[in-house]
Amino acid sequence: MPLQSQLFRGDRALEACLVDDRAHVVQGATGSPHIRKLQRALVLLDGALIALDEVSNESYGPSTTTAVLNYKRARKIINFNMYSKKNKPQINADNADQNR
Repeated sequence: MPLQSQLFRGDRALEACLVDDRAHVVQGATGSPHIRKLQRALVLLDGALIALDEVSNESYGPSTTTAVLNYKRARKIINFNMYSKKNKPQINADNADQNR
């Protein structure tokens, strides 16, 4: 099923994420227009605060990661297997804080 969003539709990199976990965009990725699209959607849909240097460099840095996790957490769509061991402690800590 192709992406329905006007912003994402037809973007090969984002479409690939639907069918191949290896295509997912993860923290550390840089220089890709689809990262800027993702950041824009997070700002528009969730009012996310993404660092200006990440936006200008089209980089998936810490603030983009936080915005994605917040978006997924609010919609209960987190796939913990997609996050590196480095990020899992932060996810677990955030979940513990949320459950208090």
